[in-house]
Amino acid sequence: MSNYTRPALKLVKHWESYVREAYLPTPNDVWTVGYGKTEGVKEGDVLSEYGASDYLLRQLLYTAYRFEEELGDVWTALQTGQKASLLSLAYNVDMNVVGQLKYSKALTGLKEGDELKFRVEAFDSEVGFVRQNGKVLQGLINRRLAERDMWLGADE
Repeated sequence: MSNYTRPALKLVKHWESYVREAYLPTPNDVWTVGYGKTEGVKEGDVLSEYGASDYLLRQLLYTAYRFEEELGDVWTALQTGQKASLLSLAYNVDMNVVGQLKYSKALTGLKEGDELKFRVEAFDSEVGFVRQNGKVLQGLINRRLAERDMWLGADE
């Protein structure tokens, strides 16, 4: 396990919470189980805490690999808390880093070395990743603030 994986796991587990049996987080949403697992989940599915933790760890490691591919030296230069913060954001928004996150203004800012642009576009309570189906959610605002604090080194 890498030095940034532990804080990423802790942060994601705090915000996702473990749920043993598949559920619908919001009406018209997708079935979810464990720590926010949605891939291949259907009504009635059950996942142990061990299985959920294992899935989460594998997803974070895969996401780190995708960031390494996408960002190269930028990823390598990030500090531990910054990597953990970015992994938490990606797990919530786009864990494969292929769509919403890859083409976002936030990641563009990071690639360009504009950290302020990245932080605003990723974590800001008005323009950051704080919406679900177009609606601003307080829970997402709170999560982005926690990720921002970890990014800034305030919560490592």
